[in-house]
Amino acid sequence: MPTAPKFEYVHNKYSLRITYSSNYLSMNTFGERVVASRERLKLKQTELAERVGVTPGAINKMESGETKGAKPSTLMALALSLGVSME
Repeated sequence: MPTAPKFEYVHNKYSLRITYSSNYLSMNTFGERVVASRERLKLKQTELAERVGVTPGAINKMESGETKGAKPSTLMALALSLGVSME
C-alpha cells in the first residue's frame, strides 16, 4: 500500500524536505489515488458511493479513469469522505 509523503522541517537551513516512497510516486492518476484512499479506509465502492451521494457506478468510473471530470461538489464530498485534500 502506498505511503504518504514524509515532511521534515530542517530548522538550521530554513527549508522543507519532502521524501516520498516509490509506491507513492507511482500513483499518477486521480483514479489510482481514489482507490488507494478508499482501500486505506477499508471501504467498498458501494460504501464510498453512499457517503459521497453518487452511484457505485460513478465511483467505479472515477477509479477506472472513465470519468474525466466531476462536479466540484462531488469532488468535495469525495475528499471529505476519504479524509484527503482536494489538491
